[in-house]
Amino acid sequence: MSAQRSPGQSSGQSSGQSSGQSSGKSSPRQSSTLEYRLAQEAINLRLQAEGMPLGIRRTELLQKARQIDVAGEINNWLISPGLQAPS
Repeated sequence: MSAQRSPGQSSGQSSGQSSGQSSGKSSPRQSSTLEYRLAQEAINLRLQAEGMPLGIRRTELLQKARQIDVAGEINNWLISPGLQAPS
């Protein structure tokens, strides 16, 4: 049985590492904006939290989603043409 696990683990690990390295380092995907990626991550976190029972992990996911929303707002403020200090 150990012989069956090793090849499966090796191929799974090597293919996971290869695809992660080739897509992440060879051609970084900048086609989507930071705003879009932040929004998608916030949505994903909220969907994960939705399926969880009340508890610490769910609260952490929702807090992280709110932090990402704020990061998007700060980014929009920073890239706006009429950048002004908060009043």
